[in-house]
Amino acid sequence: MSDIHYELLKLKLFQQKSLVRLWKIMLVDFMKFEPNSSIIPNELQMEVENREYDISSIVYAYFLKYLCHHHLNIVKLRQDCFHTLQLVIAENYCVEGEMEFKFVAYNILGIALQMSGDHEAAQQAFMQSVEICSDHRINTSMKRLSLMSSL
Repeated sequence: MSDIHYELLKLKLFQQKSLVRLWKIMLVDFMKFEPNSSIIPNELQMEVENREYDISSIVYAYFLKYLCHHHLNIVKLRQDCFHTLQLVIAENYCVEGEMEFKFVAYNILGIALQMSGDHEAAQQAFMQSVEICSDHRINTSMKRLSLMSSL
């Protein structure tokens, strides 16, 4: 974050906002997680096993929102988050330019689809991720595909 971001965070108005709201206000383009990060959700632990992990903040925010509704079993809101996540990816909103953000976005979409029980669509999302980046050291989509086929 820049110095201006730190100054904004000190304002009382911003201290009362949720983390997701702050990301939207501050226009944070991406999140960077350190290897073996303990603050990343369990569903993404495979991503940070031995490397840094960069993810578009908008994709991450909608995935977190999706996870909340999924774990609370609020189907309608979960579906809304899922469809918004699909739209964000389809329209290249905040994922354009950097190919890493695009393949990570498809990987995140695949995880959400797999969690919702749509394994065929999840496989397609993982395959799209692999088409963009086939390096298994930085893209876990291939590993996720092989785990799905072994079930």
